[in-house]
Amino acid sequence: ILRKIHKTYIFSNQRLYTEDELYQINHFFNSVIFKSFLTRIAIEQLQSVKYGRINESLWPAIENSLYTLNCSNDEQVLVSFALESFLFEARSFLDVYMIFVCLLLKTGFTKGHMKQSRFYAELDKVKEPPFVEKAGWIKQYFDKNVFGTEENQQESIFRHDWGALLKSLRDRISH
Repeated sequence: ILRKIHKTYIFSNQRLYTEDELYQINHFFNSVIFKSFLTRIAIEQLQSVKYGRINESLWPAIENSLYTLNCSNDEQVLVSFALESFLFEARSFLDVYMIFVCLLLKTGFTKGHMKQSRFYAELDKVKEPPFVEKAGWIKQYFDKNVFGTEENQQESIFRHDWGALLKSLRDRISH
């Protein structure tokens, strides 16, 4: 369904983009789909390691990846590997998605590493219709629902800082 939506959007709005921009948009759309697929595979692997009992092994895996770094327990190593794979792929998906959004909004961003501050700076550069209003909505959404603040977990099962949490965990584990 995402491919159909993308194709319809591009067909309806192709006059807004140059040929090179359309190529980049299509390339990064395919990257978003690919990274989403890899992220889903990684989370499925993580969930299947303990046959649906992931809560029993996820916290020790986080601790192992951050502090103990134990390689002698094969199951713990496998869960740590699956966790790190998920964090890497999920972070990569988020970065590629932000680049894709920048391309759709014609911010001028075409190369380089994407991070939250750069993404917001790119969104702030958008001044022309029909993109300026969309850039504002997207920034507001990301600010509230992706890089927001953690709410009381008793009030909500959804985190509003999941992007910040993902970045923090991935960076702490990989560095």
